[in-house]
Amino acid sequence: MKGICDVCRKRRTVHRNRRSGKAICPNCYRKDPSTHQKCFECGEVKPVKARNETGKAICNNCYQRSKVGKCTECKKTKVIQALGLCRACYQRQWRANLAARPA
Repeated sequence: MKGICDVCRKRRTVHRNRRSGKAICPNCYRKDPSTHQKCFECGEVKPVKARNETGKAICNNCYQRSKVGKCTECKKTKVIQALGLCRACYQRQWRANLAARPA
């Protein structure tokens, strides 16, 4: 939903904060220290990117690091985007599938 962020006062996509009831944009939400938690992996207090199976917080750096693997297409060790493919190979496959569709 587009609106005015109650924190930075800029027109952006905003969501209603459950605790405060204020409209807040994703940038301000990430900067808000009350939304940060101790990362289960590295132990640093940072914004939460994801949670593990038990619900413990994982920061963005640890989340990205956990997605590193060998791409099934180019065989290079990179961050895996989806379907076992790195970003470049995944996008190449997506474009090829898009081009193969009948018009």
